[in-house]
Amino acid sequence: MIKVNDFVVLIEKIKDLEKNSVGFVKKVKSNKAIVFFIGKQKEIDIEFSNIKFIDVKKTGRPKGMAKEFPTNKSKELWLYHF
Repeated sequence: MIKVNDFVVLIEKIKDLEKNSVGFVKKVKSNKAIVFFIGKQKEIDIEFSNIKFIDVKKTGRPKGMAKEFPTNKSKELWLYHF
């Protein structure tokens, strides 16, 4: 069951909101929720059948798989000499 403060994803395109848009549940009614969609900065009244719960604790990279960002050590060393 979706609750207030849950994060959800839109499972089909509705109006100007694309499928997979992420939103934040602000209020829950009997068969609908008021969701603030982050990307569009838009709040809408939407049926539960059009959204799916996201467990944000389980999103992103697996633990221990941090992305390595490339660095240009040779350029840094060259600048250090001057």
